[in-house]
Amino acid sequence: MIGSIRGKILDSQPDSCLIETSSGVGYLIHLPNDTAISMFDKIGEEIFLYIYTVVREDVLDLYGFNELDSKILFEQIISVSGVGPKLGLAVLSVAPINQLKTAIASGDSDFLTQVSGVGKKSAKKIILDLQDKLANEVITMDGGNNTSYAADSEVLAALLSLGYTERESRNVIKDIDQEITSTEERLKAALKLLSS
Repeated sequence: MIGSIRGKILDSQPDSCLIETSSGVGYLIHLPNDTAISMFDKIGEEIFLYIYTVVREDVLDLYGFNELDSKILFEQIISVSGVGPKLGLAVLSVAPINQLKTAIASGDSDFLTQVSGVGKKSAKKIILDLQDKLANEVITMDGGNNTSYAADSEVLAALLSLGYTERESRNVIKDIDQEITSTEERLKAALKLLSS
């Protein structure tokens, strides 16, 4: 089982990347939103990722994380009955790890229902299974200065469909005011920045 990968980034997409190791083998790795955005300007650079490997009869999928804490939380989330790796990745992409832990530990099911595919019932199940585990890990947020949003993957897709390059789209997303939280408003802010 693959536990980590170090290699050169050959390609970067909104939710994945292709990494070539020193052996010449390229691995397609699924990524949470914040990790994918961090790679937009690193094509050709070497990177290290912690890897969670999913092996089934007809599937061999790799999920990559910049930080070990993110991988651990991902494993906790997908340990919840009915939550698979793709949905787990979507949950992990909704906010920075500390904010996500805080939401789960405080029982904020509305926060989790922001994720496409997570309804009230699933959100409550995730909270029920993980609330006690995460209660001692919760770290006070620093006023939201490090916030990012799952909406950004939708903003990125919209900008690409409008003809902007992936590089300039991801770059401008990083400059959007973090006080803006909705997809529509973040897209408007991105377009305003791109036109200025």
